[in-house]
Amino acid sequence: MLHRRLPFIFLFLLLFLEKSLSIQNETELPIIPKPKSQTIGNNTFVINKCTLKKIVNSNPNIKNDINDLLQFYSEKMFYKPIVCNEENSMKNFQNEIRYLIINVNPNQSILLPDDFNQTDEQYNLSIVAENLIIIEAISYAGFVRGIESLAQLINPNTDDNKTYYIDNCPLYVYDYPSYKVRGLMIDL
Repeated sequence: MLHRRLPFIFLFLLLFLEKSLSIQNETELPIIPKPKSQTIGNNTFVINKCTLKKIVNSNPNIKNDINDLLQFYSEKMFYKPIVCNEENSMKNFQNEIRYLIINVNPNQSILLPDDFNQTDEQYNLSIVAENLIIIEAISYAGFVRGIESLAQLINPNTDDNKTYYIDNCPLYVYDYPSYKVRGLMIDL
């Protein structure tokens, strides 16, 4: 009699264990691929497309490329049609992010953990206060990875058609590739 119930008991335990493990993983950021290191908070910050100011500190040779990519990602991140008029630009929201600071400089030492592999694609993404997002990288490739991660964190506000939000703030993300050379797949 017990041997007939054993598979059902095993299945129940397996489902219970899977559910408890998925609850523990809900605190991870929704970034793909998963960053090497992340620290998250429990606040939500608001982003108003009309008041977000972008500050780019980089090598003059790549500054135009960075601004072009920022324009491309702005259209992807803030896809709702919003007219930035005086009314939308004057609104102040609680916990509103006001600045996106980009530092891309190969000669600059950035705030990265000591165990970072020195690769072109490493980046540091920080949302440290109500009004500040910082992306730091030593190359354009690292900036691209950082802005891709930021784009995955921004969510549209369903209550207000003019704003977006980021959960789990303040947050710090450090990431770099596991290998110096990315894999290549040839599909014939």
